[in-house]
Amino acid sequence: MNQPLALTVSGHSIKLEPYNGSPSQSFKLSAQSDGSIGIRYLYEDLTITASDTEVWVSPYTGGAWQGFDLKEVIDGSYTIHTMYSKLALTTQADKLLPKTYVPSNKDQRFNLIEQADGSIGIRKIERSVFVGTPDPLEAIKRVGNWFFNSYRQSTGYYAQKNTQLTLELKTSGQSDPKLWIGAPFADPDTRYALPRQYSLQEGINTITDTGGGMIYLELIGETHTANLTFLQGALEVPFFEHKKTLAGQYHKMLDQWTQSPFVELTSAHALVTVSRNAALTHRDSDLNELMDTYEKIISVGEELIGLDGASPLHTRASMKFHFVLGNYGGGGYAHAGHGHTSYHENFAKELLTPKDLGESWGVAHELGHQNQMLAYLPGALVEVSNNVSSMAVQRTFNLPSTLLTKDSDGLDTWARLLKKLNTPDASIESLDLFERLAVLEQLRLAFGNQFWPRMNKITREKWNSNGYVPDRQQAFDNFAFFSCIAAQADLCDYCAAWGIPLSEKGKQAIIALGLPAPPRPPQTLREPTSLTTTSALPLSFRDCTSHSAKT
Repeated sequence: MNQPLALTVSGHSIKLEPYNGSPSQSFKLSAQSDGSIGIRYLYEDLTITASDTEVWVSPYTGGAWQGFDLKEVIDGSYTIHTMYSKLALTTQADKLLPKTYVPSNKDQRFNLIEQADGSIGIRKIERSVFVGTPDPLEAIKRVGNWFFNSYRQSTGYYAQKNTQLTLELKTSGQSDPKLWIGAPFADPDTRYALPRQYSLQEGINTITDTGGGMIYLELIGETHTANLTFLQGALEVPFFEHKKTLAGQYHKMLDQWTQSPFVELTSAHALVTVSRNAALTHRDSDLNELMDTYEKIISVGEELIGLDGASPLHTRASMKFHFVLGNYGGGGYAHAGHGHTSYHENFAKELLTPKDLGESWGVAHELGHQNQMLAYLPGALVEVSNNVSSMAVQRTFNLPSTLLTKDSDGLDTWARLLKKLNTPDASIESLDLFERLAVLEQLRLAFGNQFWPRMNKITREKWNSNGYVPDRQQAFDNFAFFSCIAAQADLCDYCAAWGIPLSEKGKQAIIALGLPAPPRPPQTLREPTSLTTTSALPLSFRDCTSHSAKT
């Protein structure tokens, strides 16, 4: 997460430094006789002073150069204009300079924060200075999961169709930055379903995109930074930032920033892009509770694959999960891919209301695809192992288990599965998708809720991912081998009971571990029958992803 930058007094100069709570970042606002506002340093008799070309601090004299006009923007930030010349205070690298006001220049916008010492902190708003992300391929190779998170950072702006976009870029380091226009599968016009990429150069850039769409910055390299200033052609987008944006500010943005067809919601680990129509329909949702729910669902998935921060190997990548509501029309009307999960517009209530999001099998299912571990992902488990996370989400929100749903014969998944136990020529691939999920759930029932986090940490430590899934047999062998280590039990009988194919090499590797049989055969276990069950079969999402298991 980017650290906020704050105006900081140093001697008689004023500059921009990361916020640290020091007295040098404390100010007070004082009404002056000419109707202007004085911005004074709290701990000395120094006042921000501006000429036509520079800004500094000096003792208070009451002169015209020390008077400012603070104007609130719809999003709750402020612009600070000099009363004498009407220029706007503008951040440029670590300096503060007076410049001509440009409404879309976020370098001219500040948040005024009440601080513990009674002062006001003046901090630059976010999303104009960007810190680079890890290399996305290297991130998934380290973690061992299938899809990387989004390396495209939201700028908070929308590019109109066939309209020249002018922007200024200033970077540190050779990062080869790129601009992307369009959120994946967001535009109702399917010709522009996929985002378009434009290379950026230092200084002024002009771009015209025929489709238009949300604007994102790609900046690879965690030591790199970029300052992005839109000078022409960009429309600011209504947004909500978790625990920062007030509901009234968000509603004002919806009511007054009406030209963008999209709205974005953000939190520490989530970026949610939705249509303006959907945002208006659900404008009264408790968005802090909604983003809390996204964070909880994301945490469940990352805990399940063992990203507990115990070491650099087991730490999440500093990139957000991007949820996009729009035009996806493939199988299940939902989709997972590198850098995003996408949903048809009929998912609006699930993406924008806390209760429905927490109850959404579809959202948890797609997010589960992002975190599937490639080491043990044979084709038979592509639409299955992701639902281990979906089941964990259901338990987190105290929801009835999908596997307890009864069919027209009054049988739940467990009853149907256990009728097939030890059948001749058993094959995991002959079971339906929910029966396969129940087979995986038996490992949690046998060895506890920490089984999957433990197994996934073991997988990460013992298997070096190259971003590609291994062949079918190796994937099944890996599944069995890492499961045995996590369970500290020989699971060959469990694998045989469900027709999980093991090669002779795979069997010998397990035997070499010298592990005992489990205290109770996992293949005999089932969930306790819930007092509350559903009566209709759940959605299967059998074909929700068209991606192959590679980068």
